[in-house]
Amino acid sequence: MQQSVPVIIGCSLSGMAISQSLSQACIPHIMIGKAPNNLPRLGESINPEGSLELVNFFKDFSQFFYEKKLTIMAMGNYYFHCNFTKMINLKSVYLFLKLLALGNKVPRDLYHVDRRGFDQALFESVCKSSYLTHLEDIVVEVKHNPKEDSIESLSLASGEKIIPSYVFDSSNHLRIVGKALGVPLDFISTPQKVVYSHYHIDPKREEGDKNCKEWQSSTNLLRLGQENDGVNGFAWCIPLEDYISVGISMNVDDNDCSDEEILDLVAQAYARRGLDYKDIYNETSKIIALRQRYFIHERAYGKNWLLVGGAYGQIWFMSGSGVGTSLTAAVIAPKLLKNPRKYAQAYQNYMKKFLCTHSVMEWFCSSNIEEVSPEDFSEKVDQWLMTNIERVSQYPQIRGNTLGKVFSFFSQPFFKWNILKVSSFGARRHCPTYKIKKEEKVWSE
Repeated sequence: MQQSVPVIIGCSLSGMAISQSLSQACIPHIMIGKAPNNLPRLGESINPEGSLELVNFFKDFSQFFYEKKLTIMAMGNYYFHCNFTKMINLKSVYLFLKLLALGNKVPRDLYHVDRRGFDQALFESVCKSSYLTHLEDIVVEVKHNPKEDSIESLSLASGEKIIPSYVFDSSNHLRIVGKALGVPLDFISTPQKVVYSHYHIDPKREEGDKNCKEWQSSTNLLRLGQENDGVNGFAWCIPLEDYISVGISMNVDDNDCSDEEILDLVAQAYARRGLDYKDIYNETSKIIALRQRYFIHERAYGKNWLLVGGAYGQIWFMSGSGVGTSLTAAVIAPKLLKNPRKYAQAYQNYMKKFLCTHSVMEWFCSSNIEEVSPEDFSEKVDQWLMTNIERVSQYPQIRGNTLGKVFSFFSQPFFKWNILKVSSFGARRHCPTYKIKKEEKVWSE
């Protein structure tokens, strides 16, 4: 029986990041779970907060980071083309964060991350810490004291029992603590089928032709329609140097095609719009298919436990929020152990801000393409940008920096004014890289 130490359930990115944070703070702890495998995984495109933390929290892993210069999203005959970090709004937010004496390097661009290489390298790194006890085991029972709202013990498949001082549930969709404690949750989408894989570069291709197109440094999102594309869903194409991540999320009952046929339809849909990724990346990895329903729990914490990242809630993958929410939990982990309620509540407040982003993505994913007007599309793009900018402007509050919280509070009128410029006309007037056009060949050079 191991007693009175923080316990991390799951060797997900959330769990490993929290472990590294606790080790840096010289806090002994236990992490339970198996090492990351080599299969394709989701979460390669990173949001602003995630990019900020990557370059500071994991600066020794920069070989797995790739600059994301653009976000390009197409829906029907309209597309959205934005160099997000060059917009005056986000630049001012990043400058604001830097002026708050956070001691951080401000990233020039957002990032894509090679999750396979990054997760495996991070696992090897965190396991070297003398402050970590890693148990390759499974939690089979969580003993909970409802009156105190605390976790009293964790029983493992091996028969071992742990008495935790605090529990970080980083089990993602398994929701080990949330299920065991019966924490209510709301489903915020229809059941989804997600199919994705990696495509590797053609080894015979000339070196000079491998990285020469705009889309190879962009997050490329595409809403497909049944009538024109043979499948109704929201797809992504994310380049990661010598391979790309391609996938689609769609309603479970919308299509009877095999997983291979679905990804072929996705490739054809991109090619018709000028992005023929199979011309460069044509070596296919294992295809992964899963069922997913986006959700959020009623609460994220109790007296001595926290639901982290995907274990608390999951929104549309295309929002790029997964890594950011994981790293945010890691940043506050040592402080949370000293003041659990304060920082757990701050983390919950931060996570709930993603509901606005989810609702916008839900519109992109579920609207009838044929009925979408350019005004509707433009309005939702603006909302998506505004939710990101507003959330980043309030980010110092989650870090617990006193100076940051004060300036963040008093500067909100400035940011609200700044956000107002991201209107249908204002954004294009102030930032020529933000464009909405009606054009069939979205990714034409």
